[in-house]
Amino acid sequence: VHGDISWYREHLEKDRERVNSKFFLAEQNSWRIDDAISTEELAEALADKRYLPKYDDKGREGEDDEKVAIVLVNINNLIPRAGIDQDKYSGHYVLVLSYDPRSEEFIYLDPSKATSATKRVSLESMSRSRESPGTDHDVILCWRKALIIPKV
Repeated sequence: VHGDISWYREHLEKDRERVNSKFFLAEQNSWRIDDAISTEELAEALADKRYLPKYDDKGREGEDDEKVAIVLVNINNLIPRAGIDQDKYSGHYVLVLSYDPRSEEFIYLDPSKATSATKRVSLESMSRSRESPGTDHDVILCWRKALIIPKV
């Protein structure tokens, strides 16, 4: 699709190499990358441990994983704003940190904002924004087992 655009013809291969090297580096540091998941699966994967039972189905205390998701959304309908056409596509990546199953909200950061304050958005709004034409449902879920430091 993008092969007809001159910028892509000139830069795509070099950029592909750069991105693949970052994925390789992530894997070398025990990060696992998943990229084909639904919004509901994303919510399950990022469910905030504070709101979940402390023990798994075998009665063991669960291990905390480090997880984060980079999600392509249509920013125009992630958070509707007056005067903005919600159907007009404006692709934007947000960093999703967790999911609160009690309120059914994702907690995320918007890297385009100067503030580091987290924001919340409903499961329904995240689904609608991810399913907007142009996003291709792009998500990169990165996770690894939390480091366990033995007691001395």
